Amino acid sequence: MAVARLVDDLGFDPVIAGSLAAGVRLEPGTEPFGANVDAEGLRAMLDRFPDSERGRVVSAARAGAAASGTDTA
Repeated sequence: MAVARLVDDLGFDPVIAGSLAAGVRLEPGTEPFGANVDAEGLRAMLDRFPDSERGRVVSAARAGAAASGTDTA
């Protein structure tokens, strides 16, 4: 990925967080929002998201949307 390479070239550790729809994992109220951690710590937080309260809410909403035929990514 060109962007990840640029981030690395600038001296930072890139974290591939997924699609735009996956950005919900970085919203206010989630563990990573405002966190001052390294790339490994951020990846761990993102991996924990599905088991968080917000992660369960998002998963249920997406499942409900899929069942009704509405695409929420």
